[in-house]
Amino acid sequence: MINKAFAAVLATLVSTTTAVGFASKETEKVLALEQSIVAIARENTLRQDNLETVREALTPLVTELLTLVPDLPEKLDSALVAGAWKSEWSNLFIDPRADLTQVYQVVFPEGFYYNLSRYVDPNGTERTNFLRGAFTDNGNDLAIEFTSDRFATGWLPKGSHFQTAVSLAERGFFSLETDGTSRAVGQKGNLRNAYVSPRVRIITGSSVRQPNRLFVLTRAEFLPE
Repeated sequence: MINKAFAAVLATLVSTTTAVGFASKETEKVLALEQSIVAIARENTLRQDNLETVREALTPLVTELLTLVPDLPEKLDSALVAGAWKSEWSNLFIDPRADLTQVYQVVFPEGFYYNLSRYVDPNGTERTNFLRGAFTDNGNDLAIEFTSDRFATGWLPKGSHFQTAVSLAERGFFSLETDGTSRAVGQKGNLRNAYVSPRVRIITGSSVRQPNRLFVLTRAEFLPE
């Protein structure tokens, strides 16, 4: 006859093993969905002619991913978001001067962020665009507003640490100028960090000018060598 204490321990081990196995399968599914979403995003990074088609392809994958992870309050998501991210794709039409392979976002927990982009003017001149936004936590999403849109001559050196570069710009350590073409300053919207992992971040939201926004980003602290 099996000792009752031993039987209880055995039952616990069986249930724990089953739970771990289930969690492992869930983790594998999450990673697979992340990889599929990023793959589709990267295949279309340079395209601005099929934004709606790509969004329709990504939406069911994003929806499935969100069913597998806990829905955290925006405050907790924002804490995970701090730092630098590379934009892989969005359904936001971007200035044609921007190099879509070199668009980054640096988020600061103090309530502001920068979209950092490489611009190439028609004459071939490189510039770095520092588009600053402020955000306020509404509980379920973030109210955002662009507060400045400025440029530095040239693009960042290879190996640059994005957060350091933006921190220096925020503190006025180097000259930034406006070029008179921006319509971004003053624009407002509501965005939500729908999904955040150490690897991938997905943002949803809307603005007066563009509903149903979707952004796919990956973690990237340094400009590649």
